[in-house]
Amino acid sequence: MKALASKIILFFLCFTLSSSFAQTIRRVNNTGIPLGTNMYSTLQAAHNAAASGDIIYIEGSGAFYAGATITKRLTIIGPGYLLAENYPSFADVRPGEFAFNANDIFFNAGSEGSILTGCSGFINGLEVKINVSNITITRNRSLTVDFDNVDAAPLTGIVITKNYDLRVDSFSSSASISIVVSHNYINSIILPLNFSGVFSNNILDATTSLYNFNLASNIWISGSVSGSSFTNCTFSNNIDARALVNSNAFGTTNGNQANVDKTTLFVGTTGNSTDGQWKLKAGSPAIGAGFGGIDCGMFGGLDPYALSGIVAADYPTITSFTTSGTGNSTTPLTVKISTKSN
Repeated sequence: MKALASKIILFFLCFTLSSSFAQTIRRVNNTGIPLGTNMYSTLQAAHNAAASGDIIYIEGSGAFYAGATITKRLTIIGPGYLLAENYPSFADVRPGEFAFNANDIFFNAGSEGSILTGCSGFINGLEVKINVSNITITRNRSLTVDFDNVDAAPLTGIVITKNYDLRVDSFSSSASISIVVSHNYINSIILPLNFSGVFSNNILDATTSLYNFNLASNIWISGSVSGSSFTNCTFSNNIDARALVNSNAFGTTNGNQANVDKTTLFVGTTGNSTDGQWKLKAGSPAIGAGFGGIDCGMFGGLDPYALSGIVAADYPTITSFTTSGTGNSTTPLTVKISTKSN
């Protein structure tokens, strides 16, 4: 019943999108259900059948998905994560989850303009490798973003935003790469001197090494001095709350704050979800302390982090669901559904 209700919600979302755009909606489901038109058991199979501009939905599953090599401009959408914590009334709270084995998603030539959103990794099991420009990685959980870029061509238009449990690394890339990293909860970010860009409204629970970035409205809560560095960077309105002897990585000019007590910043774990614990508490020194008067951290600004990687208002809650039980070519299945907006 829950699975069917989830598919009805998906139908309404797909209908809205397909009414506005010309893309084909394709579904990926590895739960063993019968597959119909534009349905596939793997992301790679959906990609291979897709045309540039299509939308692919990764459906919630109790089994792990394998990765894929993307060579077309696609929007890949998962159901979100931590749904049982943040939205227990949803009909289906299973994530679209990727594990360690064969999990990599490669964005290669032809995939420029693609978006990956709403997907999840099992213990950082989702690994995304970006080799082209104009890729957006947003609202995913437990993932690592790598830049192999074997052609060594300059990359621009890379946006990594509103992800939870994020790692960002560069391995073999020697190209000039310009990226925006914003509104994430970050476990590790180590980028060499060929990278540059904007780094804003992140929460850093991480060893951090950056060159040539403009840092604004971030909160650094953990990370040793050894292995962490900011070289040729500019700082404004950041908070260092690492609880070290001298937590002063950003200085104390240009709105930066040093030696801040982390316990004064966030609402904390009690009564809050895994990602919701990082909202600012009443009286937090991060409130209004960001660049331009916004809040520091991933919930600050005009386009903040969203719990579970979704905007609840976009997902109706099913309040009642009944069917006639069966149907056939002569006697149609009758379905009655009631919903409310969030």
